[in-house]
Amino acid sequence: MAAKQLDLNFLTWEIDTTGRYLLDEMCHLSARHKTSTFDEYIMPHRNITYSSSRKIQLYTLSIGMYRSLRKTTNGMVIKTNTEIACLSDFIDWLAKRGTTPVVLMCFEPYEYSPFILLQALKRYSLLEKFKSVVHGFANVYAFIKKKCKKSVSSMSLRTLAKILLNKNNIKSLDSQCRAELVNEILAHLSEDSENPDQNFSQEMLQYVCTVDEIDERLCTKLVKRDVQASLKPIFIPYLKEFKHRRRALVLRNLLTYNSSPSVDYSTLKTFWSKGPDEFKKEIFQCISGPEADVNDLVGIISYHFQNIETNSTQVPLPEIESKMNALQLDK
Repeated sequence: MAAKQLDLNFLTWEIDTTGRYLLDEMCHLSARHKTSTFDEYIMPHRNITYSSSRKIQLYTLSIGMYRSLRKTTNGMVIKTNTEIACLSDFIDWLAKRGTTPVVLMCFEPYEYSPFILLQALKRYSLLEKFKSVVHGFANVYAFIKKKCKKSVSSMSLRTLAKILLNKNNIKSLDSQCRAELVNEILAHLSEDSENPDQNFSQEMLQYVCTVDEIDERLCTKLVKRDVQASLKPIFIPYLKEFKHRRRALVLRNLLTYNSSPSVDYSTLKTFWSKGPDEFKKEIFQCISGPEADVNDLVGIISYHFQNIETNSTQVPLPEIESKMNALQLDK
């Protein structure tokens, strides 16, 4: 990796967002580097979802022409900044942390925060300026999990802080608190070595991804998201029902993740125009997966296009399910 030839400057960062999807926005950006801290709130255009509001203890309130970001605990109005101003301040703050390229370390089981940050930077054409300061990102979740797998059963920040730092009374886990906790945990795990900074940098290199690599992953995810959105007419009846949702997601993933390239709605429509037999052959050729799953997928899509051709009204899910079973085709 190219990072092995660089002297990198590692620091922790965290964000709070309005939700957990790629279309959500940042509402709190925090970072920690030794004794210096960056912490700013952002006024999002989207409202914060209920689940995110409970986690980060923030909510948005609009009254007429006025909009505010408030704490859920006491309703206090929080001083916020615009997204572009916050990003510019963040880049300037990173540039002052030293002359070596920066690596932003985040603690999360699933990679999400870098994608939200890169999308925000692209909206205001700040990505090139950001890349001039930041070398890449590192998810320290895997690093900490490898270090603590024998001593810690749960990898939540509260558990790690309780066992490693002897902190039992953590009231909230907003982005600022998480950034500080991760910084203290990493310092604790490195304090036994003779040269903590150098040893830590060498161990973290394998977890570093450049900004360009993260950007490529983001573009791939956005393409997958667009494909899933195009398949909505086929799968929406099943996704609305809890008992069918899990199965519908598995079948939809066959089209988005188990095919190369991803198969969208227009491609399925082209396959169907060739006739049912050719449609089935095309599906089996472009999709790799269990035979039973592909057969179920063929049945659902076939029924959808047959229902459109006959201009019949939408039938309830149990009837769709029985029709799907009737349309099962032998490979």
